Amino acid sequence: MGDKAVSSDFTVAIVGAGPCGSYVGHLLSKAGVQNVIYEDNARVGVPEQCTGLFSTNMERFVDLPENVILGRVKGCKLRCGTQEFYLRTKRTVAYVTDRIKFDEHIAGMAMDAGSQILTNHKYLSHEELPDGRYQLKMRITRGEGGSREESVAADAIVGADGPRSMVAKNSGLWGDRQFWLATQTFLKVPNPSWEEDMVELYFDSKYHEDFFAWVVPMDEKRAKVGLASMTNPQPYFKRFLADHFEGHTLQGNQGGLIPIYKKIPLQQGRVFLNGDAALQVKATTGGGVVKGFLAALRLRDCILDGTFDYDARLGDVHHSLGLHLRIRNKLNRFDDGRYQGLITQISRPRIRDAFETYGDMDFPHRFVRKLLLRDPTLLKYVFV
Repeated sequence: MGDKAVSSDFTVAIVGAGPCGSYVGHLLSKAGVQNVIYEDNARVGVPEQCTGLFSTNMERFVDLPENVILGRVKGCKLRCGTQEFYLRTKRTVAYVTDRIKFDEHIAGMAMDAGSQILTNHKYLSHEELPDGRYQLKMRITRGEGGSREESVAADAIVGADGPRSMVAKNSGLWGDRQFWLATQTFLKVPNPSWEEDMVELYFDSKYHEDFFAWVVPMDEKRAKVGLASMTNPQPYFKRFLADHFEGHTLQGNQGGLIPIYKKIPLQQGRVFLNGDAALQVKATTGGGVVKGFLAALRLRDCILDGTFDYDARLGDVHHSLGLHLRIRNKLNRFDDGRYQGLITQISRPRIRDAFETYGDMDFPHRFVRKLLLRDPTLLKYVFV
């Protein structure tokens, strides 16, 4: 990256103050590029719609303050039927975060660096002006005072406005998208079966269609419990709760869409997509913040250079997300018997050791090959 090529009055409008939008703003502000972040909701991070589970790869991008961290994960349990893969490491491999506080932390980083965040500003549409700039139409809500529409101008637009991205739709970047339907609750039980530092994943077909169910402990009594499915998740979720959490108490219920990655154009002129709006989501786990942050670095660079060649800079991001998708497509062909067979096989000591040494839920290319070298018979699960 050379000297900054954009002019000093170049302004970027970022739609969405979720972690990806705020991180783009943070990066641009640190580099001296003016930006304004427009957030539809009254408070950043609300409503909460994510488990807030991040691998330690997050440390490459931000420092997590203690008030954001609910727990430290040291391993996982993978379950299907009577089979269980149990892996506990000596180190922290992931953080369970308060997702509202996490979002507010990233937004605070952006504001500290110089970004302006305007809440209650709903993006409606945009059009390109004759001079090459963009005019955005916004609806501004002010409590009981009602709302009004207002137009703002910018030299570039970043759509970080989530799975239902209106920026993508208005830019011709929507494409042929698919989503998982997710539901999650905060669960409290009198005698929990989970271990406070272990995440549990359930692959039984009775709990999902083409995904899995999860238990992410918040402390010794509470956990984030949920699942995702291609079809209505509620019947699966009721069955999951009934089977595993007798005497449970629900503390709120959340639902949302998880985009399924697909390689599509992510820019139209100087309009760019990032995060969930860009389908930058791992198909194996449904998480997208780390990949969105990685793409945000590429976006910052192309804006600073004045080349605006965002799509051309995302090769490594697409390569990694494509591998996640190929793994997901293989897993979606498994029935319960095949899942149980896989769990039995990876429970062997030499394979479990490889997971402990090389496992990485964000970058599977770092360890998949090592697993196959340790046990070539795993190839039978590759060629399904």
